Amino acid sequence: MSIYMTSKEPSYKYYLIKLGNLYYAGGLARTCSIKKAASYELVNQESLAKPITYKGTAERIAKEIGGLLITKNGTALGFLNLVDLNEDYVESEQKWIEQEKRKFFGLAPE
Repeated sequence: MSIYMTSKEPSYKYYLIKLGNLYYAGGLARTCSIKKAASYELVNQESLAKPITYKGTAERIAKEIGGLLITKNGTALGFLNLVDLNEDYVESEQKWIEQEKRKFFGLAPE
């Protein structure tokens, strides 16, 4: 399944943020007593980058991290596939943490 347009599919615009050779994959949830402190996750694969639909949001994040805004045109299905890949990647950390806890406590894998 291609994430790129064919002549029969309508164009779907979204944005990625690139910082050097890395791509923005999302913000990391953190608590901190310092206001406006933020954490960001970067990946080295474009296919794992977080696709953003709103240009203003993408511009704000790009400015915050000193990255470049990249405009992409694809299909809605291709966009949704990228969203799924990004979410699976981001959620994999929590799954890994849970697996490590189970190993540490000698519990069987789920």
